[in-house]
Amino acid sequence: MMRMPVISNAWKVTSYLSLFLILGAVVFYYLVYIPFLGGYSVAVQTSELKETYLPGEEVVLQGILSNTSKNASDFEVSFAIGNGYDVSKKTFYLLAGELQRFSFNYVLPKTHGLHVAELRVKRGVPLFKKDSMLYADARVLNITSPPPKPVSVVAKIPPPVPKKIVEEKKVFDFVTAEFSAAFAARARYNQRYDVPVTIKNTTPTQERFSIILNVLKPSGEEKTLSEDIVLKPGEEKQMRVSYDISDRLLEGNYRLKSWYTSRQGKSEEMESGEFVLRDEMPSLKIKKMLLSPVHGEVSEILVEASDDKGVDSVVFNAAIRRGNRRSEWVNIPMYLYKGDYRDGVWRCEYKPEKADAYFFSFGALDTKRQKIKLGEFAINVIK
Repeated sequence: MMRMPVISNAWKVTSYLSLFLILGAVVFYYLVYIPFLGGYSVAVQTSELKETYLPGEEVVLQGILSNTSKNASDFEVSFAIGNGYDVSKKTFYLLAGELQRFSFNYVLPKTHGLHVAELRVKRGVPLFKKDSMLYADARVLNITSPPPKPVSVVAKIPPPVPKKIVEEKKVFDFVTAEFSAAFAARARYNQRYDVPVTIKNTTPTQERFSIILNVLKPSGEEKTLSEDIVLKPGEEKQMRVSYDISDRLLEGNYRLKSWYTSRQGKSEEMESGEFVLRDEMPSLKIKKMLLSPVHGEVSEILVEASDDKGVDSVVFNAAIRRGNRRSEWVNIPMYLYKGDYRDGVWRCEYKPEKADAYFFSFGALDTKRQKIKLGEFAINVIK
């Protein structure tokens, strides 16, 4: 007869204890930890909507979302026009106290009737649905055609006394701009990496903008740079945000993001790109070398050597041929004569002996121990 396995009481106790600890941690996080830190809350400012619209008219809602809590989170902003007509959502990740501008554009249907326009804000990834809603605002829009023009009458009606029109003052003006940035695919050590930016102020007031460049290094470390600019209404300018590529930076892929901020916070528009940073091979170029030196006379040799991080050493190699026999290479170190180790002129001297021919070559080594060799040149000595 088959016997069923027996589950020990110790295993049961361990299982119940683990479940109890997990449930306790969830309850502590939502009922103690989050309330102690202020929970999640937002503040929302929006532009005014008209009560009456024409069929097919465009509805534009603009606003600013502010994370007023002490916790960073994803927030989902949704704008819906009722009767199942249209729904649009946007998600933003905001740090504590950070602002974000948003906008929604809709073209209304060509049918008459009442429609409810509703703006909602909730957390992007809630654990409980009842805790996700942070803000809701609903407004009724009446879609109707304008009344027919009155039929003209024969009797003269005195013109009405014009009333003073008091312009409704907006809660705030929205700052808008056209923005673009370009990113080169490669960068070099000890040079500046420039990001050209074009920005146009499309706001009817003079505004100050900050152009932001965020650099994510291969190590995961981030660096943020900014440049400020003031633009008149409709003014467009080109500028550059620069990132210095020093010797201390690691080789690899660097990811870039660029956007602008204004008095209303971070822009919705964002440009992104990346560049590759690699230690390049050194380069050599002969600046001075006699192809027919005179026997017994000192001859000067000059070469130009360059490297993006720096040249460590340059060597002049010589071999002699007498008849059918050729000697081993002799390595003669050269010294920095002019310039610096990233771009300089290196020099050495030699006194040719009696021989049928000389063979010359040059080698360079950079700080990463990368080698390069330049040619093998046949030299005839004048005896």
